[in-house]
Amino acid sequence: MRHRSGAYGKHTDFARKSVTTTYRRGEGLPGAAWASGRVVVWKDLRGHQVRGQPAEEYGLDAGVAVPIYRGEALTSVLLILCGSRKRASGCIEVWEPQNRSELVHAGAYYGQLDAAVREPSEQMRFTRGVGLPGITWQRGAPFLIEDLTTADAFARAVLAEKCGLRTGLGIPLYRGGDLAQVLVLLSAQASPIARAFEVWVPDAKGHLYLEQSVYEKGLEHFARLSRNTTFAPGEGLPGRVFESAQPLVFGNIQVGPFIRHRAAEDAGLEVGVGIPVHDGENLRAAVLLLR
Repeated sequence: MRHRSGAYGKHTDFARKSVTTTYRRGEGLPGAAWASGRVVVWKDLRGHQVRGQPAEEYGLDAGVAVPIYRGEALTSVLLILCGSRKRASGCIEVWEPQNRSELVHAGAYYGQLDAAVREPSEQMRFTRGVGLPGITWQRGAPFLIEDLTTADAFARAVLAEKCGLRTGLGIPLYRGGDLAQVLVLLSAQASPIARAFEVWVPDAKGHLYLEQSVYEKGLEHFARLSRNTTFAPGEGLPGRVFESAQPLVFGNIQVGPFIRHRAAEDAGLEVGVGIPVHDGENLRAAVLLLR
């Protein structure tokens, strides 16, 4: 595998090494996801060599590798590298079907919330249509919850209130025509995973429109613009994700390739991550995380 796109912020040395790095099957975190065909969570990168240096030198504590399939073919691996768990209060969970009847906990990274969230979450099971993972499974499409603390659809609302978790996003991950796993992102108010969450879906003519979205306070103008915008295949970040059925990262969304770049600049948004949801036959949605 070779590098396709990424966002690194101030970590310029790490960025330079990333664009020239390749991975074989089973090699490193991306290669582990390639070999297993499942989301791989490394909860502690200490002691690991990452792009030629110890993870500690880059300030990396954990990593999550998400394999993206188009039918039975692996198209790419999306790698999420997490900084200090002392500051990270968001959560990344993986839920997996068991006997086609319920979803079970199959891995997670909880950052500084590990002691409070891991044990009760690992004991939970979700059937179709129940809870954020179960609703995502039933829909076969992404599902957003704006406020986890008040949503009937979120079974851990009391825990969310206690831990400062606010926004929830479920993303179904397919392999072939079957749902392989559900990726759940739980964003904390104090250290949000993204400042804007968007789910774009195709209409009858193949253009993408905004079906679901959550924006933090201060992004009202950007939100209004987005709700009145559509994208053709290949146009903007949603359209490029739709056309390629591969994830894509814009390291700077304040420039031309990002159609809403002027509004992004006004809102102080810098990074855009697009994730495709392909059910084995059709692209169901393009999920955008903007920060």
